[in-house]
Amino acid sequence: MPRTRLWLLFLAVALGVVLASAAPRSWSVAPVHGALFGTALYLGALRRPAGALLRAAAFLALASAQAYVLFEAAPGSDVRAAFVILSTWIVLESLGGRVGAAPARG
Repeated sequence: MPRTRLWLLFLAVALGVVLASAAPRSWSVAPVHGALFGTALYLGALRRPAGALLRAAAFLALASAQAYVLFEAAPGSDVRAAFVILSTWIVLESLGGRVGAAPARG
């Protein structure tokens, strides 16, 4: 992995930890959730250079919306912070597709 990509991954994880520490205490978001969030941000939005800022903005918007719904609007639901992060990643991967992926045969 090129050094610039490692730095980008490190910065994304650091941003995730900072955002996790800024979350309201009632959400019970731990630094490990922030590290997972940052990793998902890198893999889902930043690893491909073309359109990375747009994907990152969409990732943050989707994660924020899901976090609000799960932690504020439906606090009694038994879902963890990891769900917000991973489901956001899955949505972005589905919308953006994979570079170099072969089309399905059928």
